[in-house]
Amino acid sequence: MREYAEFINQVAKRIHELDPHHPVALSNGETFGLRSYAKYAPDVDIFGVNSYRRPGFGTLWQEVQSSYDKPVLLTEFGTLKPRLVDSRLDEVSQAEEHRAAWCDVERHTAGKQTPGNAIGGFAYEWLDEWWFDGQPSEHDAGSHGINNEWHGLASQGDGQDSPRQRTLRKAYFIYQKLWKSGELRCE
Repeated sequence: MREYAEFINQVAKRIHELDPHHPVALSNGETFGLRSYAKYAPDVDIFGVNSYRRPGFGTLWQEVQSSYDKPVLLTEFGTLKPRLVDSRLDEVSQAEEHRAAWCDVERHTAGKQTPGNAIGGFAYEWLDEWWFDGQPSEHDAGSHGINNEWHGLASQGDGQDSPRQRTLRKAYFIYQKLWKSGELRCE
């Protein structure tokens, strides 16, 4: 891990030399390696993390603050194992998980709940990945248990008009209500 963290720091330094006006972010799978990054990659400005904890992110914010003390950007978050009922996505469950995740991000931004190190995130993902597990033309339940084929904030409908059709799901409208219309608030 030390060698990797040192390499990351060399890259961060070089990026800062080429462009001193923008921050450099590292994207990591969960919080693995924080102590090594703290010791060997101090020139990284933002700790990006792919995290699928639920509901919300639990101790993630404190883990980063106590080990690496960098702003946190969720480079991936969403429903790791979407709930399927009769081979169909439970959209209510998906929407609730996304709302809980986003509200946890919002609660941990600067000036709110300590440590105040959240700077945003990217929901995973826009569209179901039918190709991910099994036949690309079939929406499979997922033999490996993660069900990546069902992550989308939009679906491809029943597949008859795939890959062109986009059907927005309840989770999409949760974000719209949180961000655009103000109909929902995080509490």
